[in-house]
Amino acid sequence: INAEYGGKACALAIHNTPGLNGYIFMGRFIPFKNVNLSFLTTTEGGNNLFHAKIDQCENKKVVDIAQTLIKKAEQLRASKDEDMKKAMEPAKALPTWMLEAAFEIGGWLASSLGLDLPPLGLKSFPFGSCLVTSIGTLGIHEGYAPFTPFARTPLLVAIGALKKGVVIGPNEELLVRDKVKVMATIDHRFLDGAQGQNIIRTMNACFDNPDLLDKEVN
Repeated sequence: INAEYGGKACALAIHNTPGLNGYIFMGRFIPFKNVNLSFLTTTEGGNNLFHAKIDQCENKKVVDIAQTLIKKAEQLRASKDEDMKKAMEPAKALPTWMLEAAFEIGGWLASSLGLDLPPLGLKSFPFGSCLVTSIGTLGIHEGYAPFTPFARTPLLVAIGALKKGVVIGPNEELLVRDKVKVMATIDHRFLDGAQGQNIIRTMNACFDNPDLLDKEVN
């Protein structure tokens, strides 16, 4: 599963689970209007990571997400993205012991208060509702993305690499097929197990019937 397919399935799952599409400020849940996703992208020859944010993913076709992601990834890897350059410069200049406090403060201002911080390359809610990382491109089949104090997203999704596995066919026969694992890390403050079933149900429906990915969202 490519990042754009997994991302669109996540966007639809979040759209169908409104309690996951928002942020918490001062103990109160505040919803987002749309489902905005961030995709982690390797930069500097694989030595660093930065995010490519795509807005309103629930309303975009998979091909549109893919084209936007490719364009943003190329800009990031060519160091042509101004926000990345502004964000990376202070991080490289600060001593290690100051980075944790700087990220915590920057995350709180941008991802909790929703402030734009142009000098630091941070925009209001820079990571959106979900952070997607395609660990399969690194040859990793299974892994979980940890929460980061500056992103403050309620959901992190990791898409693993394809791997041969055994599945049960329509006549209960054993078949060898390509399989992929999609792992999620969820902030329990936003939803419980019952709501989590809705996410799994939506994503399974999208993978079983890919045509659902490009249907218009009401």
